[in-house]
Amino acid sequence: MDLAEMYAGRIRPGVVAALVDHLPAACAVGRELGGAAAMSDEWHAIAQLDLTVRRAVRAVAGGKGDEPKAWELPEGVRDREARVAREAEAKRRWHERAADRERRARNGEAMTLRDL
Repeated sequence: MDLAEMYAGRIRPGVVAALVDHLPAACAVGRELGGAAAMSDEWHAIAQLDLTVRRAVRAVAGGKGDEPKAWELPEGVRDREARVAREAEAKRRWHERAADRERRARNGEAMTLRDL
């Protein structure tokens, strides 16, 4: 199927939505979106089994310690790329400010509140 057919009016958007809704778990679209759509049925079953076992072990141990947490859902490809870009930009700004502070310290300039 080509989405151009939908934009040309040969296929209704509802049909495309229904087809996308029935894509298998962990398909390329699911991995792109992240979250539950990126989890295969096997992955989901293993995650549930792991959580159940950890809760049972905690209960046998007297319920002490923190409540076991479920596995985090996978991050989507686009979300991961955006996060990496944000982190790289923050790192670049930090290095830029550090170099600026170092330059001003060498020149004997006064520090500002921004430097703290």
